[in-house]
Amino acid sequence: METISIILGAVIPVYLIVALGFALRKREIVSGETEKTLFKLLINLWVPCLVVNVVARNPAFDNKANIIWPPLMGFLLVATGILISWFFSKIFLRKVEKRSVKAFAYTTGVFNYGYIPIPIISALFDQATLGVLFVFNVGVEVGLWMFGMPMMAGSNSVRQVIKRILNPPLIALVCCVLIRILDLGEMI
Repeated sequence: METISIILGAVIPVYLIVALGFALRKREIVSGETEKTLFKLLINLWVPCLVVNVVARNPAFDNKANIIWPPLMGFLLVATGILISWFFSKIFLRKVEKRSVKAFAYTTGVFNYGYIPIPIISALFDQATLGVLFVFNVGVEVGLWMFGMPMMAGSNSVRQVIKRILNPPLIALVCCVLIRILDLGEMI
């Protein structure tokens, strides 16, 4: 029962922040332009800073398996989830509009890999485990951009996919894993 209260204590603030954001947007206190700016700050600055804090000095990456297996599993899980969902949508949603079938396959095949797991892992485990989650999320991101987005958009060029995969959080993560491998984390 104690674990459930820890999980709820970690997750409820996330939902409260989402509700607050919804209310602020609904009342037009936060405009669409402000929302775009905040999102750009989140992706381009805050998430990379969190990655540096969690990964650069993380002893979990002394074990090379923690560099290879988590992203591979993240990729395989999201790719498999999307493909299985797409397969079942073709069977059970034959009379539904093609666009809705794609949306169903994408949304049911993808799991929450960040906003909920990050606070739960932070509450239940140490920072080393959180770093491994971030590396796992690299694989999830690659799977999303390689399978999910091209499916939703109809088709994407390889150049567009690579451009989306090479985002600031991923670049920060790769740099931080290299920093850890080279044992330069204490300099950060």
